[in-house]
Amino acid sequence: MLAGTTAAETEEMKPTEHLVIVGSGIAGIRAALTARATTPLCRITLVGDETSGFYNRIALAAWASQQRPLADLFWHPQNWLRTQNIDTRYGHRVTRIDANAHRLHLQDGSSLAWDRLILATGATPVVPPIPGVDLPGVAPLWTLDHAHTLRQRLTRTAHIGIIGGGILGTELALDLASAGHRVTLIEAEPHLLPQHLPPKAAARLAQHLQQQGIALHLGTSAASITRSTDTLTLHLQDDTAHPVDHIVLSTGVRPNVSLAQDAGLDVTFGIVVNHYMETSAPDILAAGNCTAQNGTGALLWNPAFMQGDTAGHNAFAHRVTLPPMVSPIHFKAVGFPLFIIGDSAQVLPGHRHIESDTPQTYRALTLTPEGRIHSAVFAGDTQRYPQVERAIATGYTVPSALAHETDIEALISALAAHTPAPTAWACRTCGYTSDGPVAPTVCPVCAVGRDQFWAA
Repeated sequence: MLAGTTAAETEEMKPTEHLVIVGSGIAGIRAALTARATTPLCRITLVGDETSGFYNRIALAAWASQQRPLADLFWHPQNWLRTQNIDTRYGHRVTRIDANAHRLHLQDGSSLAWDRLILATGATPVVPPIPGVDLPGVAPLWTLDHAHTLRQRLTRTAHIGIIGGGILGTELALDLASAGHRVTLIEAEPHLLPQHLPPKAAARLAQHLQQQGIALHLGTSAASITRSTDTLTLHLQDDTAHPVDHIVLSTGVRPNVSLAQDAGLDVTFGIVVNHYMETSAPDILAAGNCTAQNGTGALLWNPAFMQGDTAGHNAFAHRVTLPPMVSPIHFKAVGFPLFIIGDSAQVLPGHRHIESDTPQTYRALTLTPEGRIHSAVFAGDTQRYPQVERAIATGYTVPSALAHETDIEALISALAAHTPAPTAWACRTCGYTSDGPVAPTVCPVCAVGRDQFWAA
């Protein structure tokens, strides 16, 4: 019995409601921890496909290429959630949701009853329909098992083929090259990071990759993959062939929605949710890469984290809305500073695009008709990114005196005057705060990289 309570009061405080969370990624973990903090007497069970439980997925490439230790992937011991009074069912796959009966059915034949359910089922890598894509030695890099396989291939100097020149594929290429491996990178679009970078910034990035010895093949795609003994050969649409030891597929991901769909929930690209992270079914919420919040998947760490936090608050009707956010992208590979925020790959009608393009750097700002910053790209020099990020977050409007300014340096100086250089940094993930003008390279508490620090 708690101190200061009567027997009757203690009886009323017994946990009577059961929250079940499906998915052990960052959205699911954050939902569980937030629900535990806000509703301390509820029962919480977290179910995850992978036996390893939660790990830092954004560090997989760096670990596979031996750039970071295994400890950076696991922030807590596997049984740590149990110390938070959260039951875990790792290595258990959910096969069906009975929304009417409030029951989950698992692959081993067991079932779980729930009062509230949060779906944090994440996403699955897209496997392109390339002949030979199912051969041994061809795989995505999305799970810890994938990273183990790649790491084993890299015990000796290897030649790695990467299909897909988006953020993950390009970061992996640089990680592998810095570890001494040969890399061939294929991107079907004419330039790298086609969903995030304008062509001029992408050209700076391509130049950097080539300087690191990475063979780039842009504007072409894989026609087929063949295997002979221990060697794979990538046959491209441009009629060239490239022998490699292993092929990594970095061709996008697709939200896992089959459970939700079969249960009758509204699904588009992902599971449809409102600003409370509620789905179309009573008592069922969703968060992270499986959702279609605002019509798109939350395929970045910070949105998944925030959605999980919101779902955890609202599992027992606390009614917290998902805060608006424009999540930045910080390129994680060493040697090429790159900061992207907002939809920078295209300029919308009525928006004004100002850029500076030099042999060493590329910087661009896009302003709305009202003078607010819509997007920004800093490549080669990211020193003033905190001011840009904070200006977007606060809705800063460029002064009327600069309304028609074409010199990006003048605009950046105005931002710097509005938002002075930071003197402290807070980790977005765990809340650790570091004093000083520069964020730590790695968070000493949860081991995420510098890109996850916010100017406090």
